[in-house]
Amino acid sequence: MAHRKLKDLAVKVGEYESQGEKKSRWHNVGALMDDGNGGQYLMLDRYFNPAGVPNPEGRASLLVSMFDPKDNRTAAPATQQQRAPAQRPTPQQPRPQAPPQQRPPNKDDDVPF
Repeated sequence: MAHRKLKDLAVKVGEYESQGEKKSRWHNVGALMDDGNGGQYLMLDRYFNPAGVPNPEGRASLLVSMFDPKDNRTAAPATQQQRAPAQRPTPQQPRPQAPPQQRPPNKDDDVPF
């Protein structure tokens, strides 16, 4: 049996106001998958960095919400709007490399490590 997506995984990255109504901005970070043999697993976006999610309360944990996949939804509630993920480099488009940084001369040259 084939693997299939059960839920989209998303984190809240902000809020905005539209027509006087407060709405949430979400970023899709992966999916809950069915392995076809009765098991489930999470598939996370390789570029997702939990440290980059806003944390105004200073909590040590992160809330990841689950939503029905977009193709299975009839109408998304206003608070579940999805933001398109940023374009990421593909294997054909390598990520630009930063120039190497020059290290200052070490004054303790006799340190053995």
